[in-house]
Amino acid sequence: MSTRILLIEDNPGDALIVEEALEDGVHGGVVCIVAETLAEGLDALDAHDVACILCDLGLPGVQGTDAVGALVDAHPDVPVIVLTGQRGAEVAVAALAAGAQDYIVKAADLDPDALARAIRYAIDRHRIRGELRRANRRLSEFAGVVAHDLKAPLAGIVGYLRLASRQSTDETVTMMLDRAGASANELASTIDTLLDFARFSSAGVPERVDMAALTEDLHIAFDPILQQHGGRIEVSEIPDVMADEAALRHAMHNLVANALKYAHPERPPVVRISGVLDGDRVRVAVSDNGVGIPARAREQVFEMGVQLTPGSQGIGLGLPSVRNVVQANGGRVWVEDGPDGLGTTIVLSLPVPADVRISLDHPPTHH
Repeated sequence: MSTRILLIEDNPGDALIVEEALEDGVHGGVVCIVAETLAEGLDALDAHDVACILCDLGLPGVQGTDAVGALVDAHPDVPVIVLTGQRGAEVAVAALAAGAQDYIVKAADLDPDALARAIRYAIDRHRIRGELRRANRRLSEFAGVVAHDLKAPLAGIVGYLRLASRQSTDETVTMMLDRAGASANELASTIDTLLDFARFSSAGVPERVDMAALTEDLHIAFDPILQQHGGRIEVSEIPDVMADEAALRHAMHNLVANALKYAHPERPPVVRISGVLDGDRVRVAVSDNGVGIPARAREQVFEMGVQLTPGSQGIGLGLPSVRNVVQANGGRVWVEDGPDGLGTTIVLSLPVPADVRISLDHPPTHH
């Protein structure tokens, strides 16, 4: 079966070079559909089942990578590879930021194998991302159904227990009903924890995460608790990372909640969130001035069900959930000493976005 490739290129000579490279490089047959303008390309996408788009950056009437954005918005299910006559990191950064899977420099000696490899990788990456997106959507739907089927009758139980407690005239019976209601509420909280653990344990679709916005949301969410205990969150500038944003948000929420849960009884809680570039990774640190984690237990705390403080609330899935999220997104997590030897620091090492990585590999040249 032939592979349909859409080539959007207004220069006939360049179009011929690409077509010949496709014929030589793509094994199993290829049908190249050529369009000279963005409008013609969009029409061709509507009319044909296209496996990949090769798009020139210098199309008439279109500014730079605007064509890539228009193609991605109109047909997000088809990967885009940019064709450009320019070399350098700036082109790659702009193309990837606009939504392209890859970019290729046009040349008279365009390597057919390199072109075929770029197309194959772009199609595979796009397919995998689509499968991940669909799998996570199904998992979220399943978790929603489970949550409804378990929590709806549980809410009824809690309601009837509360009603019975109000109507009871026997102090012993009232006490027993109140305890049963508290246990039912604890069970509802446990169900939420288990569902979140299942939902965020698999890798989602990585995207650029605005860490400034994420940490600001954390600050807002925990502000009432912090004010109640006279504590605060301090956030420094953090580089963006590549991750499943919903899962990372869940992990960061767990880390701040843990820091407040294990606050030291003799001092107001202070949570510091910071991040620095470390090669092609970002080291995000969440530090507190709480009771701390003994050195001997710093690996153990990432195991399911482990609780270092006897009688503490929860079922010991907070840090294991964080570990699952970080590992699913290609990162690492570990425990270090807190600032000034107080409390604990949890460090997440996560990938940087592609444009940052390219900029690090190819720093701009100043003349």
